Amino acid sequence: MAASSKRPLIVHHDLTQADSDNQLLKPIAQETHDVLEGGLETLVADAGYSNGQQIKELQSSGYDVAVPSNRAVNNQGNGEYFQKRDFTYLPEEDAYLCPAVERMIRRMATVEPTFATLKRMLNKGRFTCWGLSSASSEYSLGVLSYNLMRAINVLGVKGMLARLA
Repeated sequence: MAASSKRPLIVHHDLTQADSDNQLLKPIAQETHDVLEGGLETLVADAGYSNGQQIKELQSSGYDVAVPSNRAVNNQGNGEYFQKRDFTYLPEEDAYLCPAVERMIRRMATVEPTFATLKRMLNKGRFTCWGLSSASSEYSLGVLSYNLMRAINVLGVKGMLARLA
C-alpha cells in the first residue's frame, strides 16, 4: 500500500502472496510512480521493506529513499545506512532530523493510521473471500471505501458533489 503524505489517501495498493516485503520496495515504487504519473519523489517505508540492492537502484534512479536497515538478510547495498541513533528527534516539530540535516517524512503518521483504519474496515485484516483474485477484489473495495470516507471527511458530501458538477 502506498499512501500520500500530502493527503491521507491510498494512492496505490496491491495484494500479493509474498512471504515478506523485502522484495517489494522497488516494484511498489515503480507502480506508484506510474499511478502518480511521475509525481513520486520520496519513498518512506518500514524496515520490512529494507533491501540494499533495491534501495541503491531506486536512489540511482533519483528517488530519495528513507528505509531503516533491517538487521536480517538482504540489507547489503552501498553501505551508507544509518542507525536510529544517527537521527535527532525534534519534539517541538514531532519530526526527526537525519544525518544529512533534512527533516524526515513521518511514515508512522502517514501510513500507519491509514493501514490501521483499513485493517479495521476489513474485518481486522481477515478476508472473507478465498483465493488471491477474490481477496484482492475485497481489498480493493476496502481501499475505495477508505478513500471515499476520507474524501467525505475532508470535503463533506456537498463539497464532493460540487466538484462533480
